[in-house]
Amino acid sequence: MTVALSEQELDLSRNGREAIMAKKAKKAKSKTKKGKMGKKSAPARKKKGVVAKKSDKLYETVKREIGKFNIGLYCTSCSEFFALAVVDDARKGELIPIKSVGTPLFECPFCHHQQRRQVSEIARLHLTQGNLIKVD
Repeated sequence: MTVALSEQELDLSRNGREAIMAKKAKKAKSKTKKGKMGKKSAPARKKKGVVAKKSDKLYETVKREIGKFNIGLYCTSCSEFFALAVVDDARKGELIPIKSVGTPLFECPFCHHQQRRQVSEIARLHLTQGNLIKVD
């Protein structure tokens, strides 16, 4: 008994084999996705801290608060302190990690001077009326 096969079924050339392998890989990938979707994983933990990234996008600042522990920078143009984070307790402020990918871009909210600053320049201080402006 002979079975007649079409040309498509006999196409085991390099392109045909690649197409078959691609279909098998796609099918296997969809099976693993279905298996993963059924399982519930633990919710992702939000990491607290200041993470500065190098880009042309300005890093967001927050309103500085006198009498609280502020993490921020002194502007190179007007010498005013601007905050990146504010916490109630100094112990909590010391625990906040500061990480960077490259040199981040900051803008002073007072004089609007844009500046690239190193993470090592970020100050952690208890803000008072006396240290709002950096005295050289």
